[in-house]
Amino acid sequence: MWQDNFIELDDLRLHYWRTGSGRPVVMLHGVSDNGRCWGRTGDALAQEFDVILVDQRAHGQSSAPETGYLLDDYASDVYGLIKALNLSDLILVGHSLGASVSLRTASKYPDLISRVVLIDPPMPDSPQNTDPDERYEWFGWLRNFQTQSIEELIEHHTTPNWSENEIRAMAESKHQVRPVLWSEHGTTLDTYWRDEMRKVGDMPVLLIYGELERGSAVSPENVHEAMSILQNGKAVHIKNAGHIVHLDQFEATIATILTFLR
Repeated sequence: MWQDNFIELDDLRLHYWRTGSGRPVVMLHGVSDNGRCWGRTGDALAQEFDVILVDQRAHGQSSAPETGYLLDDYASDVYGLIKALNLSDLILVGHSLGASVSLRTASKYPDLISRVVLIDPPMPDSPQNTDPDERYEWFGWLRNFQTQSIEELIEHHTTPNWSENEIRAMAESKHQVRPVLWSEHGTTLDTYWRDEMRKVGDMPVLLIYGELERGSAVSPENVHEAMSILQNGKAVHIKNAGHIVHLDQFEATIATILTFLR
């Protein structure tokens, strides 16, 4: 059974869910989601691992400092969690923003991380959301979601391959996101993924991606370049999946992750 708790960092009260036993797996969700949005993927991994689902800052039940939304800040939160929970031989699993945070964390603290799973990470040619006006405009979709009821959001998120619990978690998470994300000092996707991939050395890294026409953020060119940079990288394409690969095609995704982790 999932148990939830908090840790206190310098400027942040960080909320997480935890269950299972074995090697620790920290899972980092995408922007606008929360830890429970991992759904069946988190449940399945908890059958073999000690799984920790983090609500990243300004998401879920974690607090929302007025500043601190660069990838280094998110990575420092993960570092604080690792130290507070005394984790070792750690596996990071991240989706979208969470994948960018996972890669940044692994590049900054390679001695603390043993493996990384990146699910459909943003891989832009240059950092994004650095201009406050562009950031505010980009988050218009989320502000629109927050004007809708949970029931309306459930209807919007209803997708054939998603479970009822996953749909509800995704809907509820949208009401938990705080407006600081699109403020002057909000979330900036300052990813330098090429440099970060070079810094992880021979750490095993799994890149999972969907299909561009369904909304995947990863292009074939991205995959080719990533595999040429990573010393110990593996890429797996999940058919009939969009950006949220693990919900669109759960069975294929969890089989891929478990094969990699085992």
